[in-house]
Amino acid sequence: MFSSHSKLFAAGQPPLPAKDSQPIAQPTARPIVCYVTDRKALPGEKSLSALLDKIRVAAAAGVDWVQIREKDLPARELLALVRDAVALGSVRIIVNDRLDVALATGAAGVHLGHASVPARDVVRWCRAGNAPADFLVGVSCHSLEGAQE
Repeated sequence: MFSSHSKLFAAGQPPLPAKDSQPIAQPTARPIVCYVTDRKALPGEKSLSALLDKIRVAAAAGVDWVQIREKDLPARELLALVRDAVALGSVRIIVNDRLDVALATGAAGVHLGHASVPARDVVRWCRAGNAPADFLVGVSCHSLEGAQE
């Protein structure tokens, strides 16, 4: 048995077991890999088509989710970008802070910031039949208290 203070660590390897204990089982699932977009930080061309190309490359590389975080885009341009990304079909698309765009495009979910509508209200609304049952709602947390809330 492991002592009560032994823990598995998210980063790196778990602690070695004591000589008289069972080996630690390795996790069977791999971590979820998420690419968060920011076209302004990309080298070279910063167009929406260049960003969509980056999303294609990330999807081909095995990224699980793409969080489209283009805060400065007007709604019409964001809608077009997300629609094109969703159409790739090979990766789940999460839309930053725009529930309306996420739902209109068939995205996998929405990511809410600290200044967004409270996550519990969004989840309640979505689970009341206003979104697909598997629609994801994520939230940014910057403290333990924020995560607990």
